[in-house]
Amino acid sequence: MTHYIGINGIIWASPVEAGEVIPNMSFVKNKERWPAYLQGSLHPISSEDYEYVLRYQLERSATT
Repeated sequence: MTHYIGINGIIWASPVEAGEVIPNMSFVKNKERWPAYLQGSLHPISSEDYEYVLRYQLERSATT
């Protein structure tokens, strides 16, 4: 492999299951076939979707 990209982000101790947040993600148009949207390489998501996942993770962490 000759090309690399940097990835900025965070790593959680307990990752969020995709199926838990997919119903509220705007980039997934067909919620029944959501795995197809996650295939392949990395895909950018909107800042709104990112903020939703962060809130979901923080709320989940607060209850455990």
